[in-house]
Amino acid sequence: MGWTSTETFRYDSPFGEFAVSLSGETVSSLLLCHSDRIPLFPLDHPVKIALDWWFHRTSTDFLLIIDPKGTPFQKRVWAALREIPFGETRSYGEIARMIGSPAAARAVGGACRANPILLVTPCHRVTAAHGIGGFSVGVALKEKLLAFEQNHES
Repeated sequence: MGWTSTETFRYDSPFGEFAVSLSGETVSSLLLCHSDRIPLFPLDHPVKIALDWWFHRTSTDFLLIIDPKGTPFQKRVWAALREIPFGETRSYGEIARMIGSPAAARAVGGACRANPILLVTPCHRVTAAHGIGGFSVGVALKEKLLAFEQNHES
């Protein structure tokens, strides 16, 4: 397999702009965008279409190829996050138990904070045992995303 350069595009969502980094059709990151110099996605790009479907409630699943960079522990956490159904939440402790590390709730929080593929790996669905918990890009956005999902469950 040959080397493919990474391209980054901007996606305008109802919750702000996201920067999506791709190598071919593989998503390596999806984070909040802080630069208007990043080009907008072409209208017919498959990743843009998948994001549009999610935000416009055509689909609750992302049929995307992802390749997040992280430690083996982080990748186990991120895989568990992708198992949380749309519109539902799990606690950091529940995720720790799901991955077989029941004492690792704080480490799960660290993995959530390091998540490079927001929305697709839904760290916004992970809450503290007694409250909403944190979010790497701000609790206000976490609250909006959770309300969006709870108001649009399939």
